[in-house]
Amino acid sequence: MKYIVYTFQFTPLVEVRQLDLFEPTLQVRDEIMAHKLEYFEKALSSAKFHHYGRTYENSVQMHRDSIMIMRLANRKSFVREKNFQVLKDEDEPSCGVIIDYRPGRQMIAIEEASRAFNNTDTVRNILEKSLNDILCKHRLYISLKRQNLASEFWDYVKQYRGRINEVRFTYHYPNLGRASEKMKELLGDTSKVVNSTESEIVFKGKSLELDEKNEDLQDYTNDSENSGIPISLKIQGLKKTIKTGKRPKSFELEELDFQGDPMAYSKLLDTLNHGL
Repeated sequence: MKYIVYTFQFTPLVEVRQLDLFEPTLQVRDEIMAHKLEYFEKALSSAKFHHYGRTYENSVQMHRDSIMIMRLANRKSFVREKNFQVLKDEDEPSCGVIIDYRPGRQMIAIEEASRAFNNTDTVRNILEKSLNDILCKHRLYISLKRQNLASEFWDYVKQYRGRINEVRFTYHYPNLGRASEKMKELLGDTSKVVNSTESEIVFKGKSLELDEKNEDLQDYTNDSENSGIPISLKIQGLKKTIKTGKRPKSFELEELDFQGDPMAYSKLLDTLNHGL
């Protein structure tokens, strides 16, 4: 079974009012963010999944050590004909969802199951809407984005070498556990103080020299890959800005029997820890 990988990031829902002193506001936001995974776990355990007025049943197969595996069903009505009689029936195909909220992870993997849902983004939208309905009570917002392969950016660099005159890296509120320490140090405190939910690093030049061996560039591209936010490139001779994001990160996982196979959890951990 093929799973598409998403990351999730948190943003505190605290407004900095014009007459407020920064310090008390920052303390409130820091307090919310300090408990974000605790609030997330509570939301995950109590959520009723719904979107656009429809309810989606779920079945939790395993939940331990801050990892949950569940299946999300999509009830569909259809009409069939038998012995010249038209009969109404229902089908409830489902897809697998793996949620890894261990400290420093923040990853959700959604099974490609076209019989249940047209695409994994549909499931992403259901999860995001349902969890935010609960998290907002704790003044917290969660966003889910597909992780992208960093190799896509470097392929563009090779294709347009000598013609790239701008590269733009965008980062949302810097709380992603997997982001490099260098990026946290660069953007973290300043973004919080100015109440920014989005920061950018932009390189401009007539012909940028982008070396895949450069450690700083590796950090920027890896952080973009993990954050799920496309990298933008401007190419000399092209009017349209090129953006990465067409190659989502994915992995294969066999169907696991957590009731009958004592090695099922070990197989899952091996995939999550080493297969991504």
